[in-house]
Amino acid sequence: MKPFSMRKFMSLLSLYFFSISALSGAILFFTPPTRVANAIHWTFLGLAKAEHVRFHVIFSSLFAIVAMVHIYYNFTAIKLYLREKWA
Repeated sequence: MKPFSMRKFMSLLSLYFFSISALSGAILFFTPPTRVANAIHWTFLGLAKAEHVRFHVIFSSLFAIVAMVHIYYNFTAIKLYLREKWA
């Protein structure tokens, strides 16, 4: 069994949070304005617009945090890539 790799874990976690954030962002893009959504009691997947907004903010924040940790663990590889591209 291979040892646990924090780099791989952070990469997959980043992909997971990004996917959820992108999906919730797409849902919010197509929702009616808040006043209309509240007036018609709009829901999608059992959640009101305000709940979708909270969901999106939470997962976008988690994505930003995990992306920073991902960059920290892959900084050497990123630095080598940029040096190769700009040299």
